[in-house]
Amino acid sequence: MTTDRLANWGVQANTSCYLCNEIVESHAHLFGECKFTNIVWGRLMQWIQINVSPSLSYTQKMTWIIKQAKGRSCKTKIVKIVYSEHIHGIWMEKNNRIFGETMKTAEQVTREITCVCNIRAKGGMREKMQQLMY
Repeated sequence: MTTDRLANWGVQANTSCYLCNEIVESHAHLFGECKFTNIVWGRLMQWIQINVSPSLSYTQKMTWIIKQAKGRSCKTKIVKIVYSEHIHGIWMEKNNRIFGETMKTAEQVTREITCVCNIRAKGGMREKMQQLMY
């Protein structure tokens, strides 16, 4: 749960983003506007060789992802797996910083996400992803 929602429920919590420490954490901030998240996202897009503007707002990014996720092509499947693992990786890093009191760099988080994507990929998608070098 994001810290803005915890605060709305009356739970005492640090409301600043645990990843960038710059602004009140919200869903839109954590997954669309956070500098740390955007660095990871940008590196993942470079990895899968997709050129997308890093300055998209959260709403614009969601619109772009929905458009890219339509269809059954190998590229579409790669975008879907990278996006889902990106969300999971960012959430895990946030929780590690809160509960585990450990911090990884954007580079480390990106590398973990690329490894998980390669492991989860199947068939032709796995072959295509393994050709991509990070």
